[in-house]
Amino acid sequence: MSNSIVATIPFDFKGEHHTPSALIDLDRFIANNHELPNIYSEVASLNQIGLYSYEYEVLMSSEIHFSNAEGLAKAFIDGIHFDFDGFKQHLHEQKSLVALNLIAKEHLQIDDLEQEPALKRALLEACRYGESLSQT
Repeated sequence: MSNSIVATIPFDFKGEHHTPSALIDLDRFIANNHELPNIYSEVASLNQIGLYSYEYEVLMSSEIHFSNAEGLAKAFIDGIHFDFDGFKQHLHEQKSLVALNLIAKEHLQIDDLEQEPALKRALLEACRYGESLSQT
């Protein structure tokens, strides 16, 4: 399942209203370690707005409107706002759960961690702890 969203940045420049937009492949975007501010350059690039122009500066000062969420992203959109950090954390957790399910099956003979919520929470917490150690 693909996770994507349309980002539109409406703004006025030289007396004209502009609504550049771009379809953002969130899986690729996050895999490349991009953050929310990178969406501005993505929209600008796909709409032939120079990154060193006054038009780009106006675009950068405008609010991003999100729409047409697909995949897991649907749960993180509220009107025109998108919880990028929440989505990113959830996506990371889902990827961790795939690995944790394999570990539970191999070592504990548990076929579905959803049936063992306490164990699932414990394994996820252990996973987060290990990640926090690797970041220090």
